[in-house]
Amino acid sequence: MCIRDSGTAVLEEGMQFKPISFSAVESDYLNGRKLTREEVARSYHIPPPLVGILDRATFSNITEQHKMLYSDTLGPILKSFEQDIELQILSQMDDRDGVYVEFNIMEKLAGDFEQQTRSLQSAVGRPWMTPNEARSRMNLPRMEGGDADEIATPLYVGTTETGMRINPINEPDLNVNPVAEKLRKFFYRQIRSIGNKTDKFDEARWIRELSDDLRDIVGDNVDVFSFSRSLILEQQKRFTNDGAYNRTDVLLWYISQSGALAQKLLGDN
Repeated sequence: MCIRDSGTAVLEEGMQFKPISFSAVESDYLNGRKLTREEVARSYHIPPPLVGILDRATFSNITEQHKMLYSDTLGPILKSFEQDIELQILSQMDDRDGVYVEFNIMEKLAGDFEQQTRSLQSAVGRPWMTPNEARSRMNLPRMEGGDADEIATPLYVGTTETGMRINPINEPDLNVNPVAEKLRKFFYRQIRSIGNKTDKFDEARWIRELSDDLRDIVGDNVDVFSFSRSLILEQQKRFTNDGAYNRTDVLLWYISQSGALAQKLLGDN
């Protein structure tokens, strides 16, 4: 047995010494194999994490390098294949109207379902799936009747009889308190600007804009800055705490509270 570190090992009969660390020669051999893999990957423009070299890999850069493989590395090659097939095969076909060749690499670049959902909602500016379509993705039975086969329309978007989209913000309502109407328009403006976004909330900007909007209505006799600052800071807290909802849901709630907020502003002053 070994009586101390770095001492001489005395082995009993039949025991053999097995080193548990790599020798310099073995370490150099492994480094050489790693270098060979890197050189081969570099020659074919393959990102290192995709051939098992994970030394500097993170979740974010692996995702981006995966996209790079299909867009930068395979993209030109697949495009060349498409052109060759169209030139050598489709050109020999009699019925080729409307026929074309395309490698569908969007399935690899589309991201997960959550990313696709965010991008589609941002593109169309509203929900894009009916309740029954959503239920079918979860292998749930259809719902009959009601609006289960209709796409929901947000409260801040309406349609005319011809199908043209309108914003109710432009519809005058003479019975609405002017301060409440100004608040409602302000919240609609926030929805259009930040409703479906997750970037940093610019508190200073919204405090300044709300103060200016209210000052046009109530003048300088009311402390609109303190009211605006309190309201915007409360918004920021709700955006942070209500993780299950997007900002549009929170702002729609504020729209429903416009009258009460107007009374609070005027009552406190």
